[in-house]
Amino acid sequence: MPMKVPTRCRYPGCPQTARGRYCDAHRGTDRRYSDARRGTPAERGYDRLWRDVAAARRISDFGICQQCLRDGHHSYSDLVDHIVPIHVRPLLLATAASPAVEMSSAPACSKMSFARWVSSLSSE
Repeated sequence: MPMKVPTRCRYPGCPQTARGRYCDAHRGTDRRYSDARRGTPAERGYDRLWRDVAAARRISDFGICQQCLRDGHHSYSDLVDHIVPIHVRPLLLATAASPAVEMSSAPACSKMSFARWVSSLSSE
């Protein structure tokens, strides 16, 4: 497959060319801007209590992605997905042992979490 034609770096005022979005000097820029807008993980609700809840969920489901398990194959869950987002019902995190926490989160692999996110965008 032929290489992509170099285009101008998308960083404001940069005259360099790049085969991707940014030149080598500005490669991490887009991620830094989006992270700055989103806030820190603690500001988004991922504090110590959430880390405890996520660890408990991984242990209770043996670290297996629950959606993949329902689909008939096994994959390691590298994150815990919110079924009910934290900002919608923050009181669900009151205790890590709460039955409500069991119902509002599930271990998921990145592939299934991304698929769920995309389907939520299309349903809005």
